[in-house]
Amino acid sequence: MFQKQVQTTLAKGFAGQLASLNPQVYDTNNLPAGKSGITAGLAVWQKTDDNILENKGTGKPLGIALANMNYVNYDLSKDASMLISEGQTIQVLKKGDVYVNCTTAANVGQKIYVNTTNGTFSANETGQTVDSSVETDFYVIEGATGTNELILISNWS
Repeated sequence: MFQKQVQTTLAKGFAGQLASLNPQVYDTNNLPAGKSGITAGLAVWQKTDDNILENKGTGKPLGIALANMNYVNYDLSKDASMLISEGQTIQVLKKGDVYVNCTTAANVGQKIYVNTTNGTFSANETGQTVDSSVETDFYVIEGATGTNELILISNWS
């Protein structure tokens, strides 16, 4: 594929990238991705019956799949992919500062909610009911006015 776009400024980050030098807490199980793979930068749940990770589940997620960039993009017909293939070990962030894409506008201080059907993030006020979503302990640190934009979240208080 040939380059189709040139940016004149550096990106502030990408989904699943650590955003600071603050301490981080990781899941120590180092479980593999399930049959559908894992999309880096989304929430993950542990499927306990066969000890794999998936981008969907019930209750609060285990954490966020980090994008370590040590995975091969096997689909060469695409420019890039955040998909981590089945069986690859996933590094899961449980506590820290991380960039994620947010499906809603996000204001500083709002809580982060995770969709349990696909692992995507949205922002809303504390204690709200959000369809197919569960409230997490992450807060918006750097927000965005549009939808599907990159934001910085943290669960350090």
